[in-house]
Amino acid sequence: MKPNAPFSRTELAQELDRHQISNRLLLGSNLLRQQAFVQLSKDRPGGLRVEGEMEGSNEILASTLFLGTYPGEIEVIVNVVRA
Repeated sequence: MKPNAPFSRTELAQELDRHQISNRLLLGSNLLRQQAFVQLSKDRPGGLRVEGEMEGSNEILASTLFLGTYPGEIEVIVNVVRA
């Protein structure tokens, strides 16, 4: 999702759901937010080395929506997104 989009990622997901188009939040873009790494950083504070603030990963985590598709569904998705 672009920051200046006229709708939120949640609104887009709900509209896709309304048209029976599967979608999910993207998981794994910032692995440091995954439970295993959160626990590791608590258990072993020096166990991870992170370079930078992870802005790109955080942006991907906050703004990406995965469309669960198969080839037969592509035309339906394109028509819904264009509408």
